[in-house]
Formats: sequence, C-alpha cells, structure tokens
Amino acid sequence: MKILTLVAVSAGLAVATPVLAQDAAPEAATASVELRSGLLLFSAEGRRVGRIDSLVGDRNAPTAVRVIAGSKLVTVPADTISAGDKPTRVNTSLSFKEIR
Repeated sequence: MKILTLVAVSAGLAVATPVLAQDAAPEAATASVELRSGLLLFSAEGRRVGRIDSLVGDRNAPTAVRVIAGSKLVTVPADTISAGDKPTRVNTSLSFKEIR
C-alpha cells in the first residue's frame, strides 16, 4: 500500500513540474519590449522625449536606441526601456533631464 502511495505521489509531481515551468515563461516574455524605429519614447516623468530613430547593436537584442530629441540625436540604453501604455509607446526609467 505504501509503495502505491509513493508511486502515485511521484507521478503527480512529475506531471506538475512541467506546468510550473510553463507558467514562468510567459512572464519573462512580457518583461521584454520589441524595440523598433518609430516608437515614441517617454521619460520617467511621462514627458515625451522623441521618436526612436535607430537601434544600436544586434537587431534582435539592441544595447541602446538612438532617439531624435528636439534637434539632437541622443542614445538611451535599452535596459532602461519598458513597454508603454500603447503599442506605439515605450518608457525609460531615465528622467528627461538625464536624457538631455
């Protein structure tokens, strides 16, 4: 009887483990942002910085973005950028003053 209980518990854990691994994957996927030219970048205070002009580094995993801010081209690290409230917007954790 004890052996059957042990087998049943082991089988239950074997089935539950992949489910737990699958739950973690979507969270990681939503944390990243697909950066591309034309997106509007907003500062930490919610001020519009400008449009992303180009990506720096690997296209699939850029290290930074170049933004047209006023009449200047500024570089913002990609690891400070997160998704915005609309599909055409992204936010940075940097302040407007830090970017300029």
